[in-house]
Order: sequence, then structure tokens, then C-alpha cells
Amino acid sequence: MNKRTLKRETKIINNLNKADATEGGLNGGEIKKKAELTSFYSDDWCSLLNFRVCDAAKPEEKYADSAGNDITHIYSYNKVMSVEDRGGICSILNRTNWRVLAWYFGPEDTRKTGLENFETLMRSPMQSTGGEKFSVYVYFRTAKYVPRTMPPSPSEADDVQVKALES
Repeated sequence: MNKRTLKRETKIINNLNKADATEGGLNGGEIKKKAELTSFYSDDWCSLLNFRVCDAAKPEEKYADSAGNDITHIYSYNKVMSVEDRGGICSILNRTNWRVLAWYFGPEDTRKTGLENFETLMRSPMQSTGGEKFSVYVYFRTAKYVPRTMPPSPSEADDVQVKALES
């Protein structure tokens, strides 16, 4: 979206807000002041992005950037991953304060593989270059992860046992 389009859309929305407030709008004649929409656009938006590639077969404590901050927007091409790999990813995601996650399994399968505290934002049909049709699901996190000082849950205890065996 360029600056001209953004400015035009902001102006349209502001005009709709003014008309709604003066004519009673859809509130049955009740006049309500709508919040003003302020749009911000930066020409250097790409400087705010940080891409990181990681291997699902190499478990991590959490998904974080080089400064240790949790990665907030995650895309995982997990369409062809095993249930075990997806379970490993879910275990790491449960310890990461992500905000938006996009991947290729529906909510029921995603819960079965262990992801917690999420809701579906949207499902979008896609098609591969080879003509295969499938869906990508976008989820948002519903609860912040806070490291526990209590003993781990049974699924986390399994992770601890595996790490102990690997040591």
C-alpha cells in the first residue's frame, strides 16, 4: 500500500466517522463519537522485520531473536512434517510469547499435537504451484507464557527426561 492510498483510505474512514456521528449512524439514532483513526506509515518498514530460519528437528528453549526477545509472528511450513516434529514445535511454541502463528493444520489437529492457549484468526485456501489445494490457518495466542517455578507438567517432564538422556 502506498502513501497516497493510505491517505485516501484514512480520509474516507474519517468522513464516514463524521457522517455516522452527525446522522445517528447505525446506533438507532444514538449519537456516539467514534475513535479517530490515525495511520502511520514508515518508508523504512522493512528495517523492522527480522527473519530467522530454524530446524524443527533441533529443539530450542523458545523461539527468540538474537537479543533474546520472543519472536512474535511465526510462519511454519509444516505441511509435510511428522506428528512428532509438530509436537516438538508445539512444545517450543508453548514456551514462546508469539502473537500470530500461520501453519497448515487445523485447530483440532493443532491441539492434539500439543499447542496451548490459541484461537483461530482465519483459514485461507491456498494452491501450490503444482495445483494441490490446501489451507493455511492463522492463530493468535490467548495467554502469555510465564515460566513456572512449580514442577513441570507431565508433557514438560518428558522434555526434561529427554534432555537428561541426551546429556
